[in-house]
Amino acid sequence: MNLFNIKKTFEMKRVKNWPEIYWCIDLHGTIIPSGSGSDDKTDKLELYPYSKEVLQFISKRKDMMMILWTSTPADRIGNVWNFLNSNGIYFDYLNQNPHALKTPRSDFDRKFYFSILLDDRSSFDPLYDWIMIARQLELSIKDSIIEWNDINKKNLQMAISNSNVELNDLIIFN
Repeated sequence: MNLFNIKKTFEMKRVKNWPEIYWCIDLHGTIIPSGSGSDDKTDKLELYPYSKEVLQFISKRKDMMMILWTSTPADRIGNVWNFLNSNGIYFDYLNQNPHALKTPRSDFDRKFYFSILLDDRSSFDPLYDWIMIARQLELSIKDSIIEWNDINKKNLQMAISNSNVELNDLIIFN
């Protein structure tokens, strides 16, 4: 996970006065574990640690939009959507971003726009990255997502040591 991308995105939002940030977030292997079967019918609907807190936080923000990125078949996406909603996680769009329109500079007809991508296929590690994202968000927007008790601080330090992140400022607490 490249946390500097999140930090950079928030800096660009401030400098360029963007109204919102678009999070494109994969489902299987990122929010919930991928199943081992040939289809998703036996997949457990359980959230990775710290994903709920981060996704609830983003859901509540008017300046952040979430796009659920999934290949889940249409006849089963309702179960997933209901599960996420029952956990206080509300996505704005499914596999699209109708907010970002085609411009002379950019054609979003075939590739939709997003600011931040979270996907296990792009080096996202859900066992470690959610807690680091929580901390980076807190530092970027000066708000609290997680209670930083001794267990959570230890989990953050373990996540940093098990990743390629060298951002020691993530573990500084006031």
